[in-house]
Formats: sequence, structure tokens, C-alpha cells
Amino acid sequence: MPVLTGGSHTLIKICGITREEDAIAAVEEGCDLIGFIFAQDSRRFVLPQEAARIAEKVKARSSSLLLVGVFRNAETEFVKSVARQVGTDLVQLHGDETEHDVRSLGLRTIKAVSVHDSIPSEQYASAEWLMYDAPEAGGGDPFDWGILRGESIRRPFFLAGGLRPENVVEALETAAPDGVDVSSGVESAPGIKSRKKIQDFVSRVRSW
Repeated sequence: MPVLTGGSHTLIKICGITREEDAIAAVEEGCDLIGFIFAQDSRRFVLPQEAARIAEKVKARSSSLLLVGVFRNAETEFVKSVARQVGTDLVQLHGDETEHDVRSLGLRTIKAVSVHDSIPSEQYASAEWLMYDAPEAGGGDPFDWGILRGESIRRPFFLAGGLRPENVVEALETAAPDGVDVSSGVESAPGIKSRKKIQDFVSRVRSW
């Protein structure tokens, strides 16, 4: 299984993939992870069987790409079942899940936490990575990245929420995350990615 590590290389995750051509564009532009959203109230929801079909196509093109299944307050058995069906490398929990929920899954996990005016005290010891996101996930608005500056964050973390090509360098300089997660910031419409925007986003991260 590919290793999820940042180091000197800032990881790039394109989330909310709903189309094969967008997944292939992410691979060809050098992204490290793609995310499929399995929360049915999301505008970027994708059926597990469609995600599995796309996953098979992109895995044939890249052995290093990591697949992430994104869930929100889902039953443990549902998460495990979809993860098996799609063949995800990690799951991302984007709701009110507790440390117990993370631990009981027994899967490699990214735990997303919403940042308001401070970092939540819960650090989710069983999660491999954390993801700091805006209070309204998927809303396209960033939070104050300066909240993360100088914090002693004991785990590698992704920065999410309102990132786009025009502000990602500022976000990197301010918060120094190990990875960045983008969805609406590289779209032409909800769930429809723009290859040009993906290209621009990746180029700015890599040049930084």
C-alpha cells in the first residue's frame, strides 16, 4: 500500500471527484490523493459502485495515488463496506465522530475537524492524519489560517476550506500544513473539476 507521508513534499488532495476524466486529470497533473464523497447530502456525492469504477481506472494509471473515501456521521459497518467495495487506501471522517469511532473502524483515517476561533482540543489519537477545515465544510470559504501558526500540532495535517489557486501559497506560508485539500476551488461547477484550475493549483503548490 502506498505510504502517506508529507516530508519536504506538500501533499495535494483533490476532493469531491465525481467523474472519471477529473480523476485522470488529477493523476496526470501530479496530485497525491483523490477523494470520493459518500455523504448523500453533499452536492459531490458519488455512488460507491461509480467510485469503484473510477478507482479501477486511475489505479491502472498510478500505483502511488491514494484513494480516500469521505464520510460524515456514517455507521461503522457502512464505512467499512464502502471502503472495501471501492478499494480506498484511507477513510476521511468529516462529521461529529469521536476518538472511539475512529479507533473502532480499524482503518487508516484522516479525521477532519472544524476550526472556529481556536483549534479543538480533541486530537484523535487513532487518526493517522488530521484535517483542519472551515466551520462550513464544502462552503468554499477559508477560516483564519493564522490560528494554526505556532500551534504544537503533534500529527501531520491537511489544510482545507476555501483553498484555490489564488490563495494557496498564502495558506502554505501562514499555516505550513503537510498537505492541502481542495474541491470547489478547482471546479467549474459543483462536482465538475476544471483541469486548468487543477493544473494551476498544483503548479503553485509545487513551486512554493
